[in-house]
Amino acid sequence: MKRDEDQVCLALRCYVILNVDTRDHAAVCRLAEQIVSSGATMVQLRDKHGDDDRITSLARDVLPICRQAQVPLILNDRWHLVEKTGVDGVHLGADDGTIAEVRSAIGTEAIIGLSIDSPDDCEVGPDYFGLGPIFNTDTKHDAGPVVGLAQLRGWREHIPGPLVAIGGMSVERAPAVIHAGADGVAVVSAVCNAIHPDRACRNLRDAIDKALGIPTA
Repeated sequence: MKRDEDQVCLALRCYVILNVDTRDHAAVCRLAEQIVSSGATMVQLRDKHGDDDRITSLARDVLPICRQAQVPLILNDRWHLVEKTGVDGVHLGADDGTIAEVRSAIGTEAIIGLSIDSPDDCEVGPDYFGLGPIFNTDTKHDAGPVVGLAQLRGWREHIPGPLVAIGGMSVERAPAVIHAGADGVAVVSAVCNAIHPDRACRNLRDAIDKALGIPTA
């Protein structure tokens, strides 16, 4: 996808993060097929422990699934694999390299997201920011202090770009997060650990689109 701000905002709506370190290759591909056919607007592959060869293999198999559905595929942290795998971009943490360094390596068309704990962490150059945790979460053990809806609302005008909110997200909480200023919601367990990930993803997407005033499919 192009790095147009409006298109990035649309892609952030229902952003599903696949924690792939506890799933085998076939299971990751099945899950990707389920979510992109059920309303996911962006997919991230995240594996904090696997080696580069595993991520490369997974990305190359998940990418056609996402391409067919016209859903961007993002890698977590491993920007050095973006060009090799052909994915759409990378999501960076605070210690994953400078924006300038990453942009120089992966090109002007690739999407770069940056995790922030507050507006003080914002940098010039990312295509979007990921703020969280908005609520308590068990998914990311090194997450910073809980932000909460009131602080999200107050901080929004100080975050200079598209914003996806993460941490403790659910279909019930998503509308309030959107109304507080987020352009989208990033989820892990609410979709990926659901008994029926496809239904969970569809329900979440519908709730988000309704909160944004976008007609649901």
